[in-house]
Amino acid sequence: MRLGHVAAVAAAVVHGPAVAQDYPSRTVTIVASWFMLVAPGKTPKDIIEKLYNDLRVIGSDRDMRNEFVRLGLVPVESLPPDELKRFVASEIARWANVVRQAGLAGSE
Repeated sequence: MRLGHVAAVAAAVVHGPAVAQDYPSRTVTIVASWFMLVAPGKTPKDIIEKLYNDLRVIGSDRDMRNEFVRLGLVPVESLPPDELKRFVASEIARWANVVRQAGLAGSE
């Protein structure tokens, strides 16, 4: 995204306890992660907005939300594309700093 090769369209998060509700609490690990749908960086803004709005409709469908929960996902409404782009940029900066401080910059 930072290089303009992809554009953020939508994101969601996963939380451990909802995923592991059928397991004893001693085995539960809380996981905080997210995923997003991206499009090529030069995708016209009107297409990004249409994808975002269509995905919001799909994500608000009760059956779809129930399926997300069944799969262990916690459905959340995504940030709008421009806000999501800023969020990702801030996460890249944040974690790049952690990697540098840990002495792992340039490692694979």
